[in-house]
Amino acid sequence: MSGISALCFCVCLGVLASAFLRGSDLLSPGRLFGFLWFLAIGLTNLKLSAFQYDWSFQDWLLLSIGVGSFILGTYMVSVVWIGEPVLSARAMRRRIASVTIDERVLFRLTMIVFLCYVVSYLASYLIKGFIPLLTPRPSEMRTKFTVFAFGLVVHAAPAIMFFVLQYFVLVKGRLVKKGVLGLVFLITAGTYLFLLQRFDYAIWAVVSFVFLYYASGYLRLRTLLVPVLGFAGLFYWIQSLRLIGHIEYYIYYVSRMKIDISFAVVTEPYMYIVMNLENFVHGSKLLEQYGFGYYTFNFIMSLTGLKHWLAEYFSMPENPFMTGGYNTYSFLWAYYRDFGVLGVGLLPLVLGAAISTVYHSMRTRPTILNISLYGLAVFVILISFFHNALAMLQFVFIVTVVYLVNASVLRHSHVLNEMTSEPGGKGMLTPR
Repeated sequence: MSGISALCFCVCLGVLASAFLRGSDLLSPGRLFGFLWFLAIGLTNLKLSAFQYDWSFQDWLLLSIGVGSFILGTYMVSVVWIGEPVLSARAMRRRIASVTIDERVLFRLTMIVFLCYVVSYLASYLIKGFIPLLTPRPSEMRTKFTVFAFGLVVHAAPAIMFFVLQYFVLVKGRLVKKGVLGLVFLITAGTYLFLLQRFDYAIWAVVSFVFLYYASGYLRLRTLLVPVLGFAGLFYWIQSLRLIGHIEYYIYYVSRMKIDISFAVVTEPYMYIVMNLENFVHGSKLLEQYGFGYYTFNFIMSLTGLKHWLAEYFSMPENPFMTGGYNTYSFLWAYYRDFGVLGVGLLPLVLGAAISTVYHSMRTRPTILNISLYGLAVFVILISFFHNALAMLQFVFIVTVVYLVNASVLRHSHVLNEMTSEPGGKGMLTPR
C-alpha cells in the first residue's frame, strides 16, 4: 500500500470517528463528501488494474482543486451560519411531529403523479412494443425503452414511492388511504422493476433514508437490517440480469487485474469506483475543445431537444477518452469539459455552498421540504465520484416533482395550522 492510500484511509477513519463526537452529524455534507472522496482516492492509488497509470503532479493538482473547492464551499457557508441555533436530530423529529400536515393535499398530489406515471408507462410500452425485462436481451433493450416526454415522466417513480413513505410517516390513522397508497407503492415499484433501472431506485433509497433519519424515529438497527439486505439483493438481481453471460472471472480478466484471481469478487466494485477518477485525469490531458455550458447544463439541452443536434453539429462525443470501456468520469468532468480549470475551481465551490445552505437551513428551521431537498443533495454527493447528477434531466425532473409537491403540501399545511391555532378556530394545534 502506498503512503497516499494509507493517508487517505486514515483520513476516512478520522472522519468516521468525528461523527461520533457529541453534536456531530454523520450526514453533514462536508463529512459525507470528504469520506467518500478520500476513500475513492485511496482505492484509486492502489493501482490494482493494468488500466490504471501513475498520476503526474498536474493530475493530482487538478483533482485536488476540484475536491478542495467543494469542501471549501461547505466550510464558507458553515462560517456564515455560526451563531445560528442548530437543532439536534431528535429535536428536528419533534419539530416535524408537532406540525399537522394537510394529508389531503399530499394524497391527491401523489395520486395525480401516479396517474401521470401509469399513462406514460403504458404510452411508452405501446410506442416501443416491449418491456425490457421480458425481452431476450434485457441488458441491451433497457437503454432503448425511452420516448420523448413520456419517458421522462416514467422517471417520477422514485418520487411517487417517496411521497407514499412521507404519508405513512407524517399522517396518523387514515388506514383506507394508506391501503390505497400501499397499493400505489407496490404497482410503481413492481412496474419500474421491469425497466431494469437501478439509478432511480437508488435515489428513492437515499432520499427516504435521509427523511426517515431527520423526520422520524423509525430508523433503528433492527428495522434497517431487513430493508438494507433486501435492497442490496434487488441491486444484485438487476445487475445479474444486465450482465447475462458475464461472470466475475470474466470481469477479472477483462479488467486486467493485478491481484490474485481468488480475489476476483472485488473486481467489479473496485473498478466501478476507481475508473471514474482515472477517466477524469486521463481525459483532462487530452481535451482540446470546451462545451461552455453544454455539459454542465445538459438537462436543459435534453429538455429542449438541442442536445443531439448540437453534439452532431460541433462533433462533441458523449464519452471521449474512455479507458478499457469504462464510460464515467466523476462530477468534475462536466465542469472541466465546459470551462477547464476555471470550471473545476469555481463550480464545485458553488455546489458545495448550495448544498451546505440547504443543510444548515434544515438544521435550524426543519420542514418536510428542506429535509427532502437535502436528501436529494445527499444523493448528489454520494454519486459525485461517479457522475454529475445535476446534469441529468431525469434527476432534475425528480427534484422538480419533489419540490413542487412538498412545497404545495407545506403551503397548505401552514394555512391549516394557522386556522387551527387562531382563537375561534377548530382548536389549538397539538403535537400528533
